[in-house]
Amino acid sequence: DLHVPAGQTVALVGATGAGKTTIARRVARFYDPLEGTVRLDGMADRSPARVILDATARLPLHSNLVVSARDVPLIVMVGKQAHEGQTAALAAAGAKIIAVDLASGGVDLRQALEALAAEGFSRVFAEGGAEVASSLVSNDLIDEVVFFRAPVVVGPNGVRALGGTALSAIEQSAGRDRNESV
Repeated sequence: DLHVPAGQTVALVGATGAGKTTIARRVARFYDPLEGTVRLDGMADRSPARVILDATARLPLHSNLVVSARDVPLIVMVGKQAHEGQTAALAAAGAKIIAVDLASGGVDLRQALEALAAEGFSRVFAEGGAEVASSLVSNDLIDEVVFFRAPVVVGPNGVRALGGTALSAIEQSAGRDRNESV
């Protein structure tokens, strides 16, 4: 077991292949472990829920997200027309299903955020790729933007952060906090 007391700094050292990167990725939740969960002791009620935007309820029942839904809160935002049998199966596995209207490209993000607010959520960390980010910006649904820029660009053609929306759209959103981290 790895235990890091609050306020402590830990360095992971070891030979190549010892698992340093695996531990760092698990702590950062880049992927869920095959078994168990990574949570802060005594903070279960303040730990983040996972919210999936899935207009047609196609999230596989055998995915780690669904398998761990009883231990780590999982909310699946589906379109109101999503397959009833699949949404029932997700709910039976422990996921909370919230149905909203569809908008261009997927679930209506404004309705989704309003539904999350009604559930008591006051902050959402959106990690949904370029299309979700673009929709949030173009619909003026963001309060704060934080960019993480990689020190090295991989490949000749990167993926645009906001899909077809220019980054200047963020600057045009009045009253937004702008933070940039490298």
